[in-house]
Amino acid sequence: MPNPVSNVGNLIIDASVNENQKITYAFYTMQGNITGPLKELNINKGCNQIIVDLASHSNFLSNTMYVLIVNGNGWTKSIQIVTNN
Repeated sequence: MPNPVSNVGNLIIDASVNENQKITYAFYTMQGNITGPLKELNINKGCNQIIVDLASHSNFLSNTMYVLIVNGNGWTKSIQIVTNN
């Protein structure tokens, strides 16, 4: 089930990692096309909150599903979202 989000504001992702590492994340359409920039971020060992400013990533279409892919050192997290405005 996708998470409903506005096309502006913050999306907060919780990530717990065993070591300091660089992660990357980007939004994709359901067809697999990247929409917006690929972002890089350094996170520390332990529990982290990754704050994604939705307005700075892409121009989301209303009522459309996207997937956010977060890649770290040996792990990947995918989050389905649907815009609600």
